[in-house]
Amino acid sequence: MDKPLRFLFSTAEAHPTWRADVKTLFGKYLPQLGVQTDLVAIQVGPKLAEPWAGGQLFTRRGDSGLSALMADLLLQLGLFRRAFGGYDGIIVRDKPVLCLIGYLAARLAGIPYIYWISFPLPEAFLLLSRDDAGRISRFRRLHRELPPQIAVEIGDPRFLVSGLRRVDVEQQDVAGIE
Repeated sequence: MDKPLRFLFSTAEAHPTWRADVKTLFGKYLPQLGVQTDLVAIQVGPKLAEPWAGGQLFTRRGDSGLSALMADLLLQLGLFRRAFGGYDGIIVRDKPVLCLIGYLAARLAGIPYIYWISFPLPEAFLLLSRDDAGRISRFRRLHRELPPQIAVEIGDPRFLVSGLRRVDVEQQDVAGIE
């Protein structure tokens, strides 16, 4: 029998998540096919609401704002240690800046790095960050321009959740979309 696959999966949402692709696909159906997915996600609230059925669960509590950002950063930095734990790859979904940590951790461990774009987070954050006059700071524009290209181009396989998202990324002149 072949060795089951085992991935580290860092996702943008807190655990427990409402997303069907994370909760149902990675947490329920893939384990039935022998694919273990150890979830790396922040936890919102005082207690863990539910276990993670897809494999191990690595969380840090981050209720909002700065505490959530710091919890997420510490979880991502933990990928450097966890990447050497016998994984077949690291999957990072919708983390256009922190994905670089996952990429470096995978490279150091000699395992594939997979970036999964399912939602245009930089663009959404840009819309939310406009000032009262509708202006966007240079820093925010830089955040919007660089991460999608970097995140996608450094991935081994690249996965886009829909044809529409593929068109959106291709319009940003990102090379190597498969």
